[in-house]
Amino acid sequence: EEIDEKELEKARNFFRKKEKLEELKADPSLQQPSATNMETLKGEYMECLEELAKANEELNREQQLFMELKEQLETIRSGGPER
Repeated sequence: EEIDEKELEKARNFFRKKEKLEELKADPSLQQPSATNMETLKGEYMECLEELAKANEELNREQQLFMELKEQLETIRSGGPER
């Protein structure tokens, strides 16, 4: 039986492309999220935003405290307020 090399190569290419397509179909990053998944992700995103806001508030308080302590230290180093 004679094998047509061109047809064999076409078949190989077809199966390579088919395999690649199956890989792409299985790739979770390319899947369409469902409404349930979107709600879950939205909830997680909102929780992260809330945590960031709280962390930012705490950071601002810490920075304010630092500035106050720095001013007090500078006052002490300069001999304190004149009495």
